[in-house]
Amino acid sequence: FVNDTANLTGGQGFAVVQINGASANGITITGSTATYAGQNSSGGPGMEVYEASYVNITDSTSAYTGINPNTGVSNGIDSGDAWGIMLDDYTTHSSVSRCYVHNNVSVGIQAVHQGSNTLVAYNIVSSNGSAGIVVNGDSGSSNTGVYSNTIYGNSGDCIAYWGTLAGATIYTESNICSNNSLGWGLDNSSSGSISADHNV
Repeated sequence: FVNDTANLTGGQGFAVVQINGASANGITITGSTATYAGQNSSGGPGMEVYEASYVNITDSTSAYTGINPNTGVSNGIDSGDAWGIMLDDYTTHSSVSRCYVHNNVSVGIQAVHQGSNTLVAYNIVSSNGSAGIVVNGDSGSSNTGVYSNTIYGNSGDCIAYWGTLAGATIYTESNICSNNSLGWGLDNSSSGSISADHNV
């Protein structure tokens, strides 16, 4: 996907997903824009990677997921899925970088559920309805890096760690957090390793 646009989609704006047991690998989304995703009953994030490897989302925008374009507020369909960008279950060796993720009903960027070797770096994440960036372990994400992001004006934590992070290794460095409703969130973490350095 290069310089593509997805607007007013029923589910996801862009999706790189497993189909019939076959993983999607080696996909790049760059210079692309997803706006007003999640308009039908199933909802969905602006951009989603699911059970895939070596997927890179770069220099792209995801905004207004779950927002009714006529009212400018939540469409009330499924706020739990109205994320900006999501590296979903079992995603490995993938990244979100240099993206602008803003004004989504829920979390800005999530790296979740048994993912490994994922990177979230150099993004601007602002004015989302929940946390700016979430790492959700759910039985152990490993080698997740959250570096050099600018995260401001979100209605939740700047960076949050959700779920059971047993065995997880998470690196959180050189991020700028400003004017978020909460600072850092740590929920139900156990025995994982979280390195936080030079964040402001």
